[in-house]
Amino acid sequence: MDMELMELGSRIKVRRKQLGMNQQELAEAVGYKGKDMISRIESGQVNIPMDKVVEIAKALDMKVSE
Repeated sequence: MDMELMELGSRIKVRRKQLGMNQQELAEAVGYKGKDMISRIESGQVNIPMDKVVEIAKALDMKVSE
């Protein structure tokens, strides 16, 4: 597994939980139909395009650099 993807996923998961969001809520906020993709992102299983990174950061009220 790619360590950078795992780190990105971990940061997304921590922030999502800080905000009290579940995976389904985040998925819907960024245009995914279900929580499966968020689960895969958080576990570092998939490489996501930069436009989705931007959308996720916005949904989590974060900067992309975070």
